[in-house]
Amino acid sequence: MALFFLGKLDLNYVWLQLGPLHRKTGWDEYWEARRSLDALLRQNPRHVRARVARAWIDYIVDTKMPWGSRWLLGGGNRKQALADVRHAAQMESGFFTHVEAEFALWEMEVRERDMASATDVARGLAHEFPDNRELAAFLDAHGELRAEVHR
Repeated sequence: MALFFLGKLDLNYVWLQLGPLHRKTGWDEYWEARRSLDALLRQNPRHVRARVARAWIDYIVDTKMPWGSRWLLGGGNRKQALADVRHAAQMESGFFTHVEAEFALWEMEVRERDMASATDVARGLAHEFPDNRELAAFLDAHGELRAEVHR
């Protein structure tokens, strides 16, 4: 479990630096996150949260980084990332872990512009979180009636 939290902490630092702070720093933390999550997944391939975090690394590197940077960051594979998150969302896990995987799947499906799959995932999430405004807005925008979600 410590490997997961170490990896997740490192990733949060990297995303903070690259995102809101617009600083291109955190190389050591990025590599430490990859190593920690990979080590954990070798020990426990059924660790859902580690699978989701590792999939996000592959997805972001493949979709957001230019070719040279992708190479420096060890490459990424968005199709594999999507498959890994789909698998994680189907694995047996606790409620919050499962929901984290489902929200990751929804986000990736939206980014991939696979609205049919994203709508299916959002519909399921809306059953658990009927007051989630983002889910409701997404479903409304994609022709879903909110009343159908509550069935």
